[in-house]
Amino acid sequence: MTLSKKENTMNTMNTTKPNETNSIKRDWHSLKPGDVIWLANGWFKVFDAYLIGQGILKLKIIVDDHVEAYNFRTACSQATCQA
Repeated sequence: MTLSKKENTMNTMNTTKPNETNSIKRDWHSLKPGDVIWLANGWFKVFDAYLIGQGILKLKIIVDDHVEAYNFRTACSQATCQA
């Protein structure tokens, strides 16, 4: 998979922390490819997201030039998405 330069640098260039004007809260299970979410230290583009168990989400995000997969416990929380 080849990523464009914009996609390749999304997580490193835009580290403006989320606030009320630049972000919205959404349920984790409603994420879809192309969404941009805040995780720990930056905004990341969602490659894929799907439930793998009760309250557990498999989240694949684009990091630099590759896709990384993580399991997230989603109980009582929402994803912070770019508005």
